[in-house]
Amino acid sequence: MAEKVTVSSLLAQDYAIAGTSAPASGGAGLFLRKGAKLYFCFVSETRQSATVSTEYCKPVE
Repeated sequence: MAEKVTVSSLLAQDYAIAGTSAPASGGAGLFLRKGAKLYFCFVSETRQSATVSTEYCKPVE
């Protein structure tokens, strides 16, 4: 089974944050880029959470 793609896993592969967004529904969107490859990641947190968690990351085509 493939490992879940997260912000941390992309940063470990030398992706860099290329931009951010603030969805009206809450949370935050991060664009991570390495060369011609671009991912969009949605992250969120709660008052009780110890970290901001990656909900999902998807490649942008």
